[in-house]
Amino acid sequence: MDTARISKANRQQINDFISSHWFSTDMVVRGEIIDMTFIDGFAIFDHTGIIGLITFRMMDHECEIMSFDSLRENQGIGTALLILINLLKEDFIMDKWEYTTVKVELKGFAGGILDINKFNAELNNLGNDGWELISCFSTTGGQGYGREAIAVFKRKK
Repeated sequence: MDTARISKANRQQINDFISSHWFSTDMVVRGEIIDMTFIDGFAIFDHTGIIGLITFRMMDHECEIMSFDSLRENQGIGTALLILINLLKEDFIMDKWEYTTVKVELKGFAGGILDINKFNAELNNLGNDGWELISCFSTTGGQGYGREAIAVFKRKK
């Protein structure tokens, strides 16, 4: 068995398969007509031709499966196609993030006093660089007084 992404080289064979198994290369999804001759996907082949096909479209960081065919039971064809979609999702759909933290020392005899102007300037600098604040908390010293404020940021890689 061989697995291949739909390409120009196998497009006509894929279109013929879709037409013969779905009786059309058009699919209606929630009132929208989808031309399956342009849709992306993966196929599994053996010496007889296509034995498995999954087609999908990407929309707004989501992967919508358009068709799913496995012509042989209990051989892992459907499972293999779904694994390929999950790998694709991880590589292309899931946002990748990086994280950073900012630590600001709190002032005062017992702590707890934050230089808000300095803190806001640091937050705005990171925001201008694409960082999004996702959490902010303070650490405590003995007897519950605040020692430092820690802000956690993320941004897409």
